Amino acid sequence: MTQNPENKSNLLSSTQLESLAITPYITSQEETKPHMPTPELSPEAVRAVTCERLKLLSYGFYLKGAMCALVASIFILHFFVLLAVSFIPEQDWQNTSAPVTSSETTKSDHANKLAAPYSKQKNSSSDRQNSHRNSAPPKIIFRIFAAVIGLIILLGWILGGLTIYAGRCIQNRRRRTFVYVIAGLHTLSFPYGTALGVFAIITLSQADTQKEYPA
Repeated sequence: MTQNPENKSNLLSSTQLESLAITPYITSQEETKPHMPTPELSPEAVRAVTCERLKLLSYGFYLKGAMCALVASIFILHFFVLLAVSFIPEQDWQNTSAPVTSSETTKSDHANKLAAPYSKQKNSSSDRQNSHRNSAPPKIIFRIFAAVIGLIILLGWILGGLTIYAGRCIQNRRRRTFVYVIAGLHTLSFPYGTALGVFAIITLSQADTQKEYPA
C-alpha cells in the first residue's frame, strides 16, 4: 500500500510538534537539577600537601648539591698532576743516554777527527736543536692550568655546599630569600637545575607556602 504524500507530511509535522513539546520539559529538568559542589580541602589537608611539597623540594636541593660537589671533584686528579709536573726539575727533562764503552769512544774520536772539517756547521745547528728539545717547558703554564682547575673545584664545592644548606633552610622554614637566590642560580644548569629552580620559585611563591614561614 502506498501512503498519500499529504498523510506523510502530516506525520512529520506531528513528530516535530511532539519533539518541540518535550524539549522545554527536558531543559527545565536540567535547570532544576542540583549541581554537586566541588569538595574543598580542609586547612589541615592543605597544610599537609604544602609540607610534602617542601619536603620533596629540600630533597631535590640535597641531591643537586651532592651532584655539584661530585662533578667538581672529578678534576682533582688533573689538578694534582699539573701541579706535580710544574715542580719537576729542569735537568730531569733532558734526555739521558746510555753509558759508552772505551772502545766505542776511541772509534768515535777517530771518526770525528776525520770528519772534523766537514761537520763543524752541522754540529752547531744540531746542538741548537738539541738544546731546544732538551729544554724544560715553562713551569708557569702548568701552574696557571692548575690554578684554573683548582678554582673550578673550589667553586663547585662552594655551590654544592650552599645548595645543601638551602635544602636545610627549606626544612627548617627559614631564609626564603636565600633559597630564591640559589634556585635562580640553578636555573642556568639545564635540565635538572632548571627544573629544580623553577619548581622552587613557584612553590615558594604560593600563599600556602608563605604561611609556613615565620613573618
